[in-house]
Amino acid sequence: MRQTKSYIWQVERVANFIELLLSCHPQGIGILLGNFPPPESKIIHEMYNSKRVRMPDDFKPTQRSNMTEAEQIVYDREYFDESVKIAGGWENITNICKEYKKSMPRYWRIVIEHIKYVSGSAERFMSKLEYVAARNGISSNTVMKYRREFPEKLATFLLISACDYNVD
Repeated sequence: MRQTKSYIWQVERVANFIELLLSCHPQGIGILLGNFPPPESKIIHEMYNSKRVRMPDDFKPTQRSNMTEAEQIVYDREYFDESVKIAGGWENITNICKEYKKSMPRYWRIVIEHIKYVSGSAERFMSKLEYVAARNGISSNTVMKYRREFPEKLATFLLISACDYNVD
């Protein structure tokens, strides 16, 4: 009998995949929306190596040290592709991201501005976070909350739609 992973594990896995794209790829949001193609294996490997997101729980450092770089690239690709599969595939990801953007435009805009301005440049005399907050008429804490919860919220929508997709 095939054992399936828990729903919470799946949400975390897909949220980590989303965070990887948002934090480690310059066109991450464009990839999620389908405006850019998914990254190639070497880029995926570089994103995992960037250490801006945590490595998978089931990936022990001793395993990695025993692998050649080519094996690491293959492992990272397979892990990435499995995350895409859990999320329902690229078509589901892009459809749900577009729907999420359309149905929650203010929330979406704040998260994207956080990614854009807090990582990039902003006004000279205020922090980048304050800049995003001021542009949207909310507090800095709310901006940080939105950004922090975004991957998990999007992952939840993806998994719900993936379940609906797989039932048919």
